[in-house]
Formats: sequence, C-alpha cells, structure tokens
Amino acid sequence: MPRENWFDLTRGGVASDNAENLRWLRSFLLLHVAARNFILLPTIRAEEPIWVYWVSMALIVCSAVAMVPSAPRFVTWGAAAFAAVHVAGTLPQTANHTFIEALCLGFVALLDQNVSGERDLLLKALRWMTLIFFFYSGLQKVMHGYYFDGQFLSFVTAEQENFSLVFRHIIPAAELVRLKSLSATELGMGPYRAESALVVLISNAVYLFELAIPVLLLRTKTRTAAAVMAMVFVVGIELGARELFFGTLTISLLTLFLPGRATPKVCAFFACAYLYLVLHHLRLVPFVYYWI
Repeated sequence: MPRENWFDLTRGGVASDNAENLRWLRSFLLLHVAARNFILLPTIRAEEPIWVYWVSMALIVCSAVAMVPSAPRFVTWGAAAFAAVHVAGTLPQTANHTFIEALCLGFVALLDQNVSGERDLLLKALRWMTLIFFFYSGLQKVMHGYYFDGQFLSFVTAEQENFSLVFRHIIPAAELVRLKSLSATELGMGPYRAESALVVLISNAVYLFELAIPVLLLRTKTRTAAAVMAMVFVVGIELGARELFFGTLTISLLTLFLPGRATPKVCAFFACAYLYLVLHHLRLVPFVYYWI
C-alpha cells in the first residue's frame, strides 16, 4: 500500500466537486470583499486617509463586477491589485482578515479555476493558506505569552462587553468584579492574570488547538473531522469576538476540506446574510441585531 502524501492537499476529493466548490468560493469571496468594504465605507472615510477610501471604492466596484460570470479576468486582477494596495497602505494597522482577503483574491486572480491544473493549484493554495493561518495564529499566541495565564481572556472580559457576556458564565463572580475594576490606562492597575483554573485551561487550549488542527487537516483520514472541529472553534470565538466577516470567511475556507459539495450550501447561507447587511446599510430593511 502506497504511503499517504500528507502535503498533497488535493487528495481525498472528487474533481467535479472541487471545481464546484471553488466556483462558489470565488463568487462568495468577491461578494465578501465588496459587502464588507461597502458597509465599512463610513468608518474608512472617517479614520483613514482619503486615498484609502477611494481604493476601497475601486475594490468594491471591481469585486462586484468580477462576480458576473462573463466579466473579463482583468477585472479580478484589478480587485486583487486594489486589495494589495489597501494592505500596503494601511500597515501596520491592517487587520488579519484583510490580509487573508488580499491573499485569496491574489490566488483567484492568478489561477484560472476553469483550467484543470490551475484549479488543483488554487485548491492547494487556499487550503495551505488556511493551515498556515491557524498555525501562525497559535504560534503568535505562544510567542507573546499572553495566553499562558489567561491574561488576554481576562483583559477582553474586563474591557469588552461581548466577551463579558460569554465568560461571566465561567469566571467566578468575585473575579469578574475584580477584573471590571481594573483599568488598562492607569499604571499599577492589575494584574489581568486569571485566577480561575477553568479560564486558564480554556486560554491554553486555544493556542494548542490552533497549532494542532493544521496537522489533522493535512491527513485525509482526519480532514473532515478536523474541519468540523475548526468550524465549531471559530463559532466559539465569534460568540465573544462577534466579528461576522472574519468568521464567515474562515468557515467558508474550511469548507474546502469537507467532502462533497459543502461549500455552495455554506456560501449561499452566508451570501443571504450579506445581502441583508447591505440592504440594512441602505436602510431598505428594518434593523435586526447582528454581529459586525
């Protein structure tokens, strides 16, 4: 029996399924970039240099046009170029998901999914990028060390109501009161180190999971279970972080590790959510609470 090549991430899938999944992911990625930048335009105009605003406008237009099946490929190249300019121009404050968007756009612009060889390479590139993203996220937490004693979770619980609503069910009431009394802007206030053993356990489990999950995603035998676990992990993070766009993009990329045609179903669901967000932003539908 031939040994499994862990580094061949095209194994374990049917070619026709991969083609359909990539077609849907490409369309969703373009929708994601157009919708996110459109909704955040007021923030971009208020907080960034004016040229960043116009680059975002160009990115929105190119991404929206590139969604049309008959659109020429140079439109997608334009979207990828504007995304790269946006990343370069906003360093070092560029958000992680903006990097991921730019890389994904670069891959779909450079590789033609209608060509068999390039389609396989595109699948490999997107899967490898997802693996690297998870691993580097865990490695970064280890390098900075603010997860070892639960410092980060304690800090965000004290400073952000979203995390407080989640961790108040885990952190003892007395400790939660202590954390809420601290100030991140005053010298000598602290420490934010967690006293709850459960919080410390959860905190360390986060980076351990992020370091381990790429290995499980590499293996064909464990790939499906690992992808599902990673999706649950992302949903768990979003219960506190509430970064809708980051969560949907990450989960959509993880669907590429699932057998069959899971990507169209997940991306179609997320696309409906994006449509609502855009319509609400245009004041065409009533307000319903959502995460952003």
